Amino acid sequence: MQSRCFNEILKKLRIKIHVTEALQQIFEYAKFLKKLLKRRKYVEENTTEMQGDCSVILQKALPPDVEDPRSFNIPCTIESHKIGKALIDLRSNINLMPLTVVEKIGGLKVKPARMSLLMVDGSPKRPYGVVEDVTVQTNNLRFLVDFVVLEIEENLEIPIILGRSFVKMAKVIINVNNGTIALKDQEEEVIFNVFNAEQQAQVKNAEIDLSNSDFVTKELFLNCGVLMGSGALVL
Repeated sequence: MQSRCFNEILKKLRIKIHVTEALQQIFEYAKFLKKLLKRRKYVEENTTEMQGDCSVILQKALPPDVEDPRSFNIPCTIESHKIGKALIDLRSNINLMPLTVVEKIGGLKVKPARMSLLMVDGSPKRPYGVVEDVTVQTNNLRFLVDFVVLEIEENLEIPIILGRSFVKMAKVIINVNNGTIALKDQEEEVIFNVFNAEQQAQVKNAEIDLSNSDFVTKELFLNCGVLMGSGALVL
């Protein structure tokens, strides 16, 4: 109502001024009136008092920066052969094993792989093969895992990569804040702490690098319908 009265008063005002001067001043008048009306609107609005919970949320400080927990890996035994550690990689939905590890274990039947890898230069390349139903043991837990075998340089500390298929099968739960990784089967659960001094010293020196095989780092297309999102992991 007050705004309407104000507009009526403005309509009745008559000011004598040269056209050129009016054109020069019109922009400043427009800014002034806009600011005046906007301020008037704010004055008429009700003031809302913040409740305690809302105030705490709005004023809460950002969490402090923390140290990188590095990689999450687990001790691993394959077919009764201790191979060191296996990297848990959530970016991959296939499990990777170097050909040299297959040869060390022995007795694993490598089947031809009806799949192709897309290289960085766009050319396709086939993996060496696949091994199926390989017994992977960590502590007292055992799982049957299928691996894609690649002709790549073996990392002595962390030679294999376990992807999302293993994560789902082993019901893996990773707590980044506490630095723990839990695995379970139907009866038992095992929890590893990557912040442990002995484990952490080994993790910091560990590096998984598949770039020497020209393995694509962002896209891996498999003809069998599997898609993996990482090929070069430098931890």
